Amino acid sequence: MTPCLPSILVNTGELGPLPPPSALARLPSVGGVGSSFCEYSPFGILCLIAGKIMSIENLATTAQQLGLYMITVILGLMIHAIITLPGIYFFFTRKNPAVFFQGMLQAWVTALGTASSAATLPVTFRCLEENNMIDKRVTRFVVAVGATVNMDGTALYEAVAAIFIAQMNGIPLGIGEVITVSLTATLASIGAASIPSAALITMLLVLSALGLPTEDISLLFAVDWLLDRIRTSINVLGDGFGAGIVYHLSKDELDKMDAERNVDLIECGLAPAPSPRHKAEVIIPEEDYVSTPAVAETKIPNPIWHLNETNFVVPRCSASSRLVLPVQAGGVEGFRSRGLMAPPVRKELVP
Repeated sequence: MTPCLPSILVNTGELGPLPPPSALARLPSVGGVGSSFCEYSPFGILCLIAGKIMSIENLATTAQQLGLYMITVILGLMIHAIITLPGIYFFFTRKNPAVFFQGMLQAWVTALGTASSAATLPVTFRCLEENNMIDKRVTRFVVAVGATVNMDGTALYEAVAAIFIAQMNGIPLGIGEVITVSLTATLASIGAASIPSAALITMLLVLSALGLPTEDISLLFAVDWLLDRIRTSINVLGDGFGAGIVYHLSKDELDKMDAERNVDLIECGLAPAPSPRHKAEVIIPEEDYVSTPAVAETKIPNPIWHLNETNFVVPRCSASSRLVLPVQAGGVEGFRSRGLMAPPVRKELVP
């Protein structure tokens, strides 16, 4: 309830009663409590790790097991990123996955640095739309949903972590338990937040389903700073490849929708609108300009903007020269064959 208090105060409306001064006075203290948690959490995590290390009888053996666990997780994530995801992408699209990955390289590096799928979303959008030419109607839906529910790297990590904790405690797992781990890790990864180290919280569900000791999670904090970045980058790659597959499967339908929209525009006496996945340049015809030796008239486009993204390049005429003036990017729904609809005329004195 306390984190929702500022939102409730803002949305009370004009007719809502003002909160008492005592409630407003508590708001800084609420923020101070949150800041204190952030300041002391590294020390608390250090104490958890130290307490777990002190309880270990053979520290060298545990360190060796932890190293093998890290290698196993990294190898599994690499196999998923190099073989599984590109193989699925090639199976559906018959396109080179290496070229697609090259377009996603900046988003992959950003995910390694931020360890958050949500923080990488703007870069992922730009890489898919500008480098891989994916329709933004696909990216804005698939990637946004994928950043929340498509945690394939996290699911793989949680499954390996649960098996590692079971082996470290000498608990054998049969085929039924391994299948349970896989299904539970997949479901738990869907509920994981797109923030750093969120998988350690949802892994409690996996360990509880198998009856494994949950206190051993504190041992994984020592290496999670590295594994979290790697699995987050795999999550982002999975979102990107998924958007590429969805776009390939729905491309014909999207083109059909664009064609139907253009027919409606032509019937209304308007020019066809550009496709959302292409950047066009609209140039006003030369005969639409009027210039005199003393005064140059510049027509400024006044279109109706929508979500389609187009780059307009409007030539500006003067008595002695013509300069190309880039105008605001956006889509336009109304320009005729001889220029944009009803452009206002602005007179500029030419020295």
